[in-house]
Amino acid sequence: MKFLDNALAGNAGLKQHVEDIEKFLGNCNNLSNIKNEMKAVFNQKIELGLIDNQKPIESFSDNKPEYILALINHDTASSILKRELEDLSPLTQAELKFAVSNFLGYGLYDQCIYSLDAFLKQFEDRV
Repeated sequence: MKFLDNALAGNAGLKQHVEDIEKFLGNCNNLSNIKNEMKAVFNQKIELGLIDNQKPIESFSDNKPEYILALINHDTASSILKRELEDLSPLTQAELKFAVSNFLGYGLYDQCIYSLDAFLKQFEDRV
């Protein structure tokens, strides 16, 4: 999550986050460890009765993970976002996506998640 346009650039900006996740996921044990931990946590919550009406997770798909960025309070008059997006290196270890809120909400729905290319195309006049 990035809040306001000043958070998009610099040492903790979009470029650094993308480089960090690429490096992190490049270690083959990291993704496997995350999947195993999430499976254990989710299944434990079912056993404790904290999650109802769900079956335990047995495994995850082999698809690349989605690295979803939520950009909060972006000023559409600013050129920072476009500049930073154009400077991103492509990810090989994950799919880079962007969450867009819908109807003034922050629900994370599949139809509001865009790849980098689709995001730039859909919102070219606001990036």
